[in-house]
Amino acid sequence: MKQFIAMLCLLFIFLGSALAKNSKDSQKSYHKDKKEHRHHDKHDDDDDDNDDDDDDRCEKTEFKSWDKLKTSRALTYVEDESSISVTSTCKIKFHKDFSFSTTKDLSISAKKIEFKKDTSLIAKRLLLAGSKELKFKKKSKLCADVIILETAKLKNEGEICPQTQVLGSAVGEVSAVAILEVSSDSDIVPAEARFDWSKSFGVFTATTIDLGDGRSLTSSDKSVTASYEVAGSFNTSVTLSTPSGEIKSNIVALELKEPNPIADFGIWHIIHRGGTPPEIWFSPSIYPIIDQTTQIKEYRWRFGEGTELVMPFNESPSGFVSFNYPSMGVYDVEVDVITVDGFSKTAALTVDLNNPSVPVPKYRVSSFKGASPLTVTFSGEAYDGPGETITYNWFFADTGEQYFGSQYQEVTHTFHSEGIHYVYLETRDDLRGRRITYIPIYVGDVPEFNGVAPVAIADSSARFGEGPLTVDFSAVRSFDPSGSDIPLSYHWDFGDYRSGELNQVMSANASHSFNQPGSYFVNLTVTNSLGLSHSEFLLVSVDGPEVNDIDFEVTPTGNLNEFALVLTATF
Repeated sequence: MKQFIAMLCLLFIFLGSALAKNSKDSQKSYHKDKKEHRHHDKHDDDDDDNDDDDDDRCEKTEFKSWDKLKTSRALTYVEDESSISVTSTCKIKFHKDFSFSTTKDLSISAKKIEFKKDTSLIAKRLLLAGSKELKFKKKSKLCADVIILETAKLKNEGEICPQTQVLGSAVGEVSAVAILEVSSDSDIVPAEARFDWSKSFGVFTATTIDLGDGRSLTSSDKSVTASYEVAGSFNTSVTLSTPSGEIKSNIVALELKEPNPIADFGIWHIIHRGGTPPEIWFSPSIYPIIDQTTQIKEYRWRFGEGTELVMPFNESPSGFVSFNYPSMGVYDVEVDVITVDGFSKTAALTVDLNNPSVPVPKYRVSSFKGASPLTVTFSGEAYDGPGETITYNWFFADTGEQYFGSQYQEVTHTFHSEGIHYVYLETRDDLRGRRITYIPIYVGDVPEFNGVAPVAIADSSARFGEGPLTVDFSAVRSFDPSGSDIPLSYHWDFGDYRSGELNQVMSANASHSFNQPGSYFVNLTVTNSLGLSHSEFLLVSVDGPEVNDIDFEVTPTGNLNEFALVLTATF
């Protein structure tokens, strides 16, 4: 019995000791939990990183400033003129009070991305891609035109600026913004067009391009080219494949036209009447200027002094028009040729009505004399004012061959019959001014060859005007085909016999005043040291219609260096 009582006492002592120990341990545990709870309350913006055990292998990626992020070796940082890209295989955490603003596109990709309290991030367009999680604490703020959130898990207690478009799989939207730009190397087929969607933004993979003509292309790049052979209007677009669906871009219209059927052309014109007001005739210089399948609708003339004229095709199929200018001067003339299909082409011309000069019929020949058969090369060296186009007209009476056009600056001819052959050379400029000369070629047994007569060139400061009219004359452009060192003498006859002794001048340059109304035939005779001479004529009209176009025909009489002259003036 005593033993039993002793055992009970030991049991009670053991139980008391255990209960006391448990109570002490409980108090310790309570105080520990209370301490940890107070610590948690003090730092309520810190995270429980137990779920980041797999990030222990990563370098520290918690950033207090953008400069620290840019220089971190724990991530990849790429920046160009329009965008910034930040990539990490670990977690990126933006520390409390972190702030960054940029006008560029910004993309941040990591396993997890976390924004602490009081953080701020501003960009033009913003992509946040956390493969496992995106977390935004209270008072964190994101601002951009477009924010794309890509993640498997989103915890958002932060703020997104108003007017921001939020996209991405995290919010049940597509994960990209599709933008297409289209350009072509020509607006006329065949053409090659370039489709560029590099300004698209977000997460996307495969791309489909609708070419607008029933064709489509697929590409993993950000641009592609395609050829078009047929004209038309094509509505093109690009469709991007994103993790949460497809997104189609804006529609871009591509306009391609057929080749212009209107050939290049110039403006033909003549001074039909000088004086006040001067009358000028115009027309497109080539007719027909389009192919047979295209119909001209109208001609649109602009005469350079403010007047515009629309000339329908049925009123003037060639585009010819006559226009009276208010005064002599320099005018910039333009004409548009418009077809019924909407094609157009423009030609322009500067008309100097003060320029009365005509081209100098200067020439070179390979030989003036030789035995039959004699092959001679004739080279035109005519010149006039700046920008003038010289047209040549060669005529060979022995065979009847004729070469007419600006392309015939040089021609070759073979003379088979003996005798003196006079080659006709006429030079014309854009203003209807022209000069004619005859080139003698001596073939076989002919009278003694004493040389070639010079070529007289008479220039004047005016050909028409109101009296009294003072005109300056010059013969300095006259020349001798045999050589530039042969001296020349000059004789002017102004055809104004009422002026007495003032009617004739013996010099290269002269001036004369015409005091009475009328038309005056001015004659220049140029003689070389061999006694051979040549004459040229001008017509000066005072207080009357201009006779700018004198036709004078100089024909050989059969006698050596003797010619017959016929003058025809058109008023």
